Amino acid sequence: MQRELSLSEYWHVLAKRKWVVVFTALFFGLTTLGLTMMQTPVYQTSATVRIDQLKSVMNVISDLLRWSPGEIMSTEVETAQSRGVLEKTAEKLGMIKPGDSEDQRSAIITGLQASVKAERVENTNMIRINVTSSDPKQAARLANTIAEVYKDVSKANKSKDVVDAKQFVEKQLENAKERLRKSEEGLRDYKQVSGTLSVDSETQITLDRLNSLETELLQIRSEREKLNWQLTDLHNRIQKLDVNKEIGALASSPLVKSNEMLINLRQQIDTLLHDYTENNPEIRNLRVEERKASDSLRREVQKQLSQQVQSIMTQDAGYARRENDLSTLINHELSLIPGKDMDLSRLTREVSVNEELYTMLNREYKQAQIREMGMVSEVTAVSDASVPKNPIRPNKKLNIIIGFALGLILGFVMTALVESFDTSIGAVEDIERLLETPVLAAVPRFEHTHRKKQFPFFQKNKPPASVVLDHTKALPTVFNPSSAAAEAYRHLRTNMSFARLKESKKVYLVSSSGPQEGKSITTSNLAVVMAQSGQRTLLMCCNLRRPTIHKIFGITRQPGLTDVLIGSCAPEEAVHTFADIVLGDMDWEAALQLPGIDNLSILPSGTLPPNPTELLESQKLTDLINYFRHEYDVILIDAPPILPVTDSLLIGPKVDGVVLVYQLGRLPRRALIRTRNLMRSLNINVVGIVLNDVRPEFHGVTPIYISQEYMSATRRNLASAERDPGPMES
Repeated sequence: MQRELSLSEYWHVLAKRKWVVVFTALFFGLTTLGLTMMQTPVYQTSATVRIDQLKSVMNVISDLLRWSPGEIMSTEVETAQSRGVLEKTAEKLGMIKPGDSEDQRSAIITGLQASVKAERVENTNMIRINVTSSDPKQAARLANTIAEVYKDVSKANKSKDVVDAKQFVEKQLENAKERLRKSEEGLRDYKQVSGTLSVDSETQITLDRLNSLETELLQIRSEREKLNWQLTDLHNRIQKLDVNKEIGALASSPLVKSNEMLINLRQQIDTLLHDYTENNPEIRNLRVEERKASDSLRREVQKQLSQQVQSIMTQDAGYARRENDLSTLINHELSLIPGKDMDLSRLTREVSVNEELYTMLNREYKQAQIREMGMVSEVTAVSDASVPKNPIRPNKKLNIIIGFALGLILGFVMTALVESFDTSIGAVEDIERLLETPVLAAVPRFEHTHRKKQFPFFQKNKPPASVVLDHTKALPTVFNPSSAAAEAYRHLRTNMSFARLKESKKVYLVSSSGPQEGKSITTSNLAVVMAQSGQRTLLMCCNLRRPTIHKIFGITRQPGLTDVLIGSCAPEEAVHTFADIVLGDMDWEAALQLPGIDNLSILPSGTLPPNPTELLESQKLTDLINYFRHEYDVILIDAPPILPVTDSLLIGPKVDGVVLVYQLGRLPRRALIRTRNLMRSLNINVVGIVLNDVRPEFHGVTPIYISQEYMSATRRNLASAERDPGPMES
């Protein structure tokens, strides 16, 4: 059954795999930084304009009946970013030259549409024109130019009707003035020739009625001329249809919405064209929708223009019927005038009618002039675009934060994956449950080797730097007795002593599953602390393949175990006592002050035989071990690893118990399981396990570490005892 991890255990896993998290975070953070620095910076600036509706009361009421203010502002927003405004802007900035083809002009305008976005400032009658560009100065210049062009276009669209009406009235006024002059000259000449100055009263009444009818007739004909002029203009607009221009002129809500849909489709196409070609299925589908939307918009514009044509034709038909009625009435009144007064009446009537027509047209012309002079632009610049200092993209700080955050998250995920695939053992409870054997001690990591320096740099065949055993570091129980490692070995001795009290055991084999797990150093330090406790201790080196004990203690390898087994010497001659150890290659001056160290004896491996297996499984080894049982209190045997060779399995049945040394993270758990199964099959008693090379992040062994404050206090007490050899308080 899988054991659930606590929060502290998760923390230990992170501490153990901290470099995975750090490397992943740094990798993603630096990669994000590099990609961010490679991106082209994009700057944004904006110009703001205000829309003022300068209209008469009747026009305002008319607009409110037709559109809402929101629709008016939406129309102005679309006009500000319309193709016509952008085309004039490009021409003004010199981006479009007179000789450019239609495709070139379209490409430039499409690029501008992608970088320009107009929007209404919320709850105001102002429009913000946003421009993005990789050049900050170009962005500011483009935004200000668009605002200026939009202002000019808006003014031109609003004043076009006024200017056209003024020109029409001015032309009609000239004609009326000329007709009045001719009619006055004709009347004067007639009076001079005929000598008749006036008509009788009855004829004058008829003339007054005729004047009234003819004045109305002239007004109707004038209105029909206006309608005909408007009809001609509409036909020309339909024939030379400019959809973008008509959208602004018509200012219809359905047209604005349809145009927004078309602009959105074109923006989507432009965005996709950065990564794909025209043959992309999505782009082709959008092109089909674009053509449909464009055709629909064009038909809607033509429909509204046709509706205006129909409306004008209906008005003109009404005026035509009234004109026929008036002509009939005028002919009837003319029939009532006597023949002798007919010519004078006609001339007088023409002068009177022309005077009234001239007065009316002159009044309308003055009003048109006043409207033209008072026609100011409805668009006012509120704030010009300034040159942006900082880009909006990429956001370096945000990108780096996101990169490092993503790296941390992925680092945690990688830590979980590495931990899940790690087949080594990660907690004391896992080891004890797996092997059904207690953990006797956990030895912290400490350095016991150093690399031998190589000075001949200029040698062609230079050997690699070799690892040399450091005697003073390999035996912390002798040369650094206050260290955490020495305390861990004393902890091991205590646990083994309790086990020996329950059962009479003397001989222990110390081995490991694989090589290089620290079993020889563990055996050596355990022998030292056993001797320090006052027990006569023998350290036997049964590793006849790669013996290390003699190197750790600085003694000679011969004579040794193999020499005793082959009968070359007696056991007493092969055993090295403490006196022999002191006279060896090591400086044991510090060890002489340790109590009980003289209880240690060592039996090195001796001459390396060609057949170590035969020697170790012989009866002579069993007899030798039994002999030493009577001579020593504790016998510790250093043996080769269990899985590579069978030496330890041959010695195992001859001893009272086996102590396994396991270096954390070196071998997978299946190696320990294999070791356990091999020893069980031979009925070898495993006393316990020693965890070696333990790091602080290994879960379950933190209490074994002696705190730095405790160690410092211990060293201070030892130093004080050396200075003051007097009695110490208990």
